[in-house]
Amino acid sequence: MESAGISRNKELTILKAIGIIVVVSCHLGTSIFNLINLPIRSIGELFPEYSYHMPLFIFTSGYFYKRIYESDIPKLAKKRFAAIKKYINCNLFYFVLCFALINLGLYEKHIKFTLKSLFVEPFLGGFQFYFNGPAWFVPFLFLLQISYIIIRKIVGSKFPSFSNKSDTTLKKEGIFLAALIITGFIAVGASELCPVSNGKVNALQSFIRILFGLQFFQLGFIYKQFIEKNIKLSLKSFLLVITCKLAILMLFGYYTFSLRIIKFNGHIILPVVVSILGIAYCLHLAKFLMKITTQASSKLSKAISTIICTIGDNTWSIMMHHLLVKWSLGKIYDMAFMPDDLVPIAEYLITPILCVLLPLLFVRLYQRFINFEFTDLIKIKKIQPKLNALAPIIKSKFRFKF
Repeated sequence: MESAGISRNKELTILKAIGIIVVVSCHLGTSIFNLINLPIRSIGELFPEYSYHMPLFIFTSGYFYKRIYESDIPKLAKKRFAAIKKYINCNLFYFVLCFALINLGLYEKHIKFTLKSLFVEPFLGGFQFYFNGPAWFVPFLFLLQISYIIIRKIVGSKFPSFSNKSDTTLKKEGIFLAALIITGFIAVGASELCPVSNGKVNALQSFIRILFGLQFFQLGFIYKQFIEKNIKLSLKSFLLVITCKLAILMLFGYYTFSLRIIKFNGHIILPVVVSILGIAYCLHLAKFLMKITTQASSKLSKAISTIICTIGDNTWSIMMHHLLVKWSLGKIYDMAFMPDDLVPIAEYLITPILCVLLPLLFVRLYQRFINFEFTDLIKIKKIQPKLNALAPIIKSKFRFKF
């Protein structure tokens, strides 16, 4: 039987899987993944992706925060910078890919191939190469994590009872959360004074985005420390979340916002409210899915559980590469190898599934490549004589030089 800690980690892995599927759904338009958000005819979804999906990922990051990080910020920064190095490598890959596709006439977007595109734009809007655009969240989260720790360190130096040398309490963390929520309101107001134009995010706007996101990081930390073990998620609480969201829908209509370009559409408090409701909704979905997959004993349920957890463990790669999969499938559909009537079905069903699964395959192939060991070279050496013997035959048949 799983321990509580293991169960919670699995639940958060499922939560991350839901989150990344929602992210993919954002970039596909109408697809089977829209069903997650409870579609309502003629309106859209009850929980639109752009009303909570980025705060959800910030929340999951805050969930895994440890206070010991505050004692050695440079060490944590170095540890977290590994994700930035990985991002820069992929950014370089898409730099080369876009350059090649544009020169081959396969891609028509206007792209600037500069050092700024490689090393600066990722920390601003992340719009540099389209394909890895959704991964703007990676540098953003790095800056947010460092900012969060620095703020906690400063507050702890002014109020020793809040430092990581003292035991934390719900009251202390609740006050800190309230301060960050107020900071978030200020950030939303500031975004109205300096709106993003033409998708160009500057350093100030990037900082405003961080200020808005801090509250969800703190919320994830509070949920892990105090709420998760004391408040049981149930069908009643799930229906309460649904009811609250329906009330928001009736009062304010269909509402979404964009954290990436800090566009909150004239509301200051509503972005926080719909984000929290969206997070609560996904927490319930993760709880229900975990119960279903752990209690059922069939091979199918175990396979589904494995797939979901694999998706949850590889959100980084899916976020980075799913637009390349989408673009590639679009080119294949354009070749007219299937009847026109089947294309909408493929886009609705096949494209979203492959946008999630193919990046996982890429990860597996990459891992096999980097784990290529000396023993593999020995195996190749053993078959080398046979390859050498075949070379003259192939050469004479196809008439080209080795």
